Amino acid sequence: MRKTFITSTLSGAIAIAAAIHLTACQSNDIAPDTPVQQNDLVNTSLAISIPQNAAGKNYKGLNSTTKVSSRASQEIVQGADNQFRGLSNIVLIPYSTDSTQRNGANITLEDINKNQLSSGSLAKVYDNILLSVGTAGIRAYAHAKDTTEALEGYHFTNGTLTATGLDDEANTDINTISFTPVSINASSVPSNKAQYLANLLTEIAKTNANGVSWSNDENEKTAYYNFIKNAAGSSKTVLGLIQELYDNMKSKSNAMSVALINKINTVTLNDVQDINGGSYPCITNNNGILSLHSDLDNYPTELNLPDGAAVVKWNNNTGFQPVMGSSTISESISTLEIPRYVYMPNLWYQVTSPLKTSSIDQTKVMTTNKDWSEIVNDVDNFPNTSVTTTTKTIAMQQPLRYAVGRMDLTIKLANGNVLYDKAGNVVTPNAKGFEVTGIIIGGQKAVDQDFNPITDSNSKQYAIYDNSMSNMYASSNGSDTNYTLTLPSAAEEVVNIAIELINNTGQNFEGATGIIPNGGKFYLIANLNPPAAKSGYTANELNQVFKQDYITTVKLTIPQNSTEESENHETGLGNAYNVLPDLSKSLISFGFSVDPSWQSGLYFEVEL
Repeated sequence: MRKTFITSTLSGAIAIAAAIHLTACQSNDIAPDTPVQQNDLVNTSLAISIPQNAAGKNYKGLNSTTKVSSRASQEIVQGADNQFRGLSNIVLIPYSTDSTQRNGANITLEDINKNQLSSGSLAKVYDNILLSVGTAGIRAYAHAKDTTEALEGYHFTNGTLTATGLDDEANTDINTISFTPVSINASSVPSNKAQYLANLLTEIAKTNANGVSWSNDENEKTAYYNFIKNAAGSSKTVLGLIQELYDNMKSKSNAMSVALINKINTVTLNDVQDINGGSYPCITNNNGILSLHSDLDNYPTELNLPDGAAVVKWNNNTGFQPVMGSSTISESISTLEIPRYVYMPNLWYQVTSPLKTSSIDQTKVMTTNKDWSEIVNDVDNFPNTSVTTTTKTIAMQQPLRYAVGRMDLTIKLANGNVLYDKAGNVVTPNAKGFEVTGIIIGGQKAVDQDFNPITDSNSKQYAIYDNSMSNMYASSNGSDTNYTLTLPSAAEEVVNIAIELINNTGQNFEGATGIIPNGGKFYLIANLNPPAAKSGYTANELNQVFKQDYITTVKLTIPQNSTEESENHETGLGNAYNVLPDLSKSLISFGFSVDPSWQSGLYFEVEL
């Protein structure tokens, strides 16, 4: 699945504008042009009007420069061409003077398809809509319609959120409305493969030769302690760890090295499974190239989770065990529990807007192509600000705006294609560079009725996993741009992000948490800190890494790392992780140079 976002700056100028036009229903007992009333309700017609710039016609944004992206479809975030995807879950909540206190039941409207707007006015009219007398404003919510390519339960393409409080038509306290990220895998119980992979590592760690355990063997004791330090539990990383052990032992002749080679070649599914798995070998050896049995392979990729989310931990009594919850695996690294990895949000819109009203039918005015602010601010069109028994036409003064933020990210290699790992060894990516297979954004939280992050003591922190890119490579020429929708972050909050890449160098290299096996995935962490901006940062406005209706642009550079032997080589690949740390924590090493910038001038230059 692929998705491409608008390559122009998010702002009110490109947001959907909601117009509400009320015309009177007629009855035999009521004079023409008089609205029908039911108690304090006015029975009306309602129209939602979509401006041209949100409907894909003559679009011009604040930054309309377009670059080829890693996602070919322009649909997902309504790109520069044919932007408007339609609207779903359209809910209006009327209020009088206090926008947190409703003035009547929710109004739920049927979806608007992208081709249902009338020509010229770009409006759709709804009949028989009841609004209470005294209504002076409306809270409006909606999200873009999902694309047809999305599969049931598969939310990587469009994104998703759980909306609470919008389906109650009458009694919902507005202050309880919230939007919560959706877990990719909600289970906290290890899958069979997670346990079998941990058991496989344990079986190898239990190897003995002539009655001497590996842990006590004088020749290979160091290799043992390096082996049990491993915390990575994905199929690829487990295989890479075993392959490295095999390569180190195959040329030796001491008893323990021979026993380890024999164990790798002979351990069976029966040895690692809690059911009768058969005598099939866990590992196939093809002239020294190892591969895993299908019962052990493709974890956690098959669950749509990042490889780095698969974590194991050694226990002297029980061996390796999979870690599903939050756990500390070293002094500086703790992990995030599996259910906290979530889809990105879908494209929600929200506005809390005062009304402009008129007792005159303003249908002709509402169907012109004038600028929305020009229409609603003309006192001849809309002289009043609340619904009365004679109101025929109302308009939301503010346009319906994007409720989410967006991150536009590129990544490149510094100083050509020669890099150095933590040990100071030369690492050379292939001609295309390192393939980027995912982006993880930490510190995401549920948001309230205004799409502000909920930051009380009970609020959970989540990490978006966006893996819907294709043919994205970190090269010396720079990658294509990847676009990810995000929930807004809190003011002054530091946000950590991780980039998931594939080691396609043909060799293992050493990172911050151990060996990154050839063919395995690794993670580099970037730190986004609002006050670090050299320009554009303002304490009261652009003080959020991710802000509603704004684009955050992030330009990452993988530094070469020092070529001096005396250096620690703790930047770039020297800070590569084979497990994903909890990105909401502060004790994380960073592997990037970061150059993020916002619209309106916020700009970072950070050497890490």
